Amino acid sequence: MDKDIVSRLYNGAEFRYRRVNVVKMSAEALGLKVGVTANSITRYETGVRTPTAYEVVVMAHTLGIPITDLTEKVARDPRAFLALLNLEKLRFVRDGEAPITGYESDGTD
Repeated sequence: MDKDIVSRLYNGAEFRYRRVNVVKMSAEALGLKVGVTANSITRYETGVRTPTAYEVVVMAHTLGIPITDLTEKVARDPRAFLALLNLEKLRFVRDGEAPITGYESDGTD
């Protein structure tokens, strides 16, 4: 995916807020999950560097951001939408954790 698409998926300030205030995770801990250094996480959050689309997917999952929140941002771009879904599938295959969809089952489906 090109940087334009990644910029639609990723907002460093939003991800940092969630990491620090909601999940209460250090940049180092998130970096370990993503496979980058804490310094890279900080650079992503401050806009000095741009993460890859795959790194955005892993960060979102680690921070509990539903994949649906990301897909809504690229829903009008079929190429980006399909690429995002494929990246989520790759993340699932690699770490075995089911996607966070944002839809919780009430047991009636």
